[in-house]
This record gives sequence, structure tokens and C-alpha cells, in this order.
Amino acid sequence: MLNFKLKNYRWLIVFLLFSATTINYLDRQIIGLLKPILEKEFSWSETDFAHIVMAFTAAYAVGLLLFGWIIDKIGTKAGYSITIIIWSIAGMLHAVAGALPDLVWLGLA
Repeated sequence: MLNFKLKNYRWLIVFLLFSATTINYLDRQIIGLLKPILEKEFSWSETDFAHIVMAFTAAYAVGLLLFGWIIDKIGTKAGYSITIIIWSIAGMLHAVAGALPDLVWLGLA
């Protein structure tokens, strides 16, 4: 068992929050970078891609409003933990999407 006193615990928390937020922003931007590859791979049209981006953007906007209210009610620790868990599960579910409608619905989840 490690016996050490963790100094500057708040900086560890700041680092973890910074890391989670950075991953979140990278995750949101990656679909734009992968657009040409995804269009070729799945034979998507511009309209198909626009529907996917719209679903993700709408879900993100609603999520910001909803989770802001939830975090105010339950607190930062629990709220951020629940948010990370939900975001992770949604990300994993995208891997099982078989078709465009599945991906759009998962983007709204």
C-alpha cells in the first residue's frame, strides 16, 4: 500500500478537469476532420453528413442547458461524474451504429 501525502490535491483536480474538457473538445471536432473519409467509407452525401452534424450540435446545445441545471441541483462533483459517464457510454454506443439513422439517434442521445 502506498503511504504518501498528496500535496496540492486541487492541482490534480484541475489537471483532471482540464484533461476531460480537452478530450471533450477534441471529440467534438474529430467528425469534421474525418468528413472526407466517412463520406467515402459509408457513401454519405452532403445532406447525410449535414444531418449527422445537426444531430450532434442539437444534442450538445440541449445537453449544455440540461446539464447546467442538473449540476446546479446536485453539485459539481456528482454532476461532472455523471456527465463523464453518460458521455462515455454515448461514445461507446456510436461504435455499434450500423446505419445513418442509428448514428443520428445516438448523436441525439
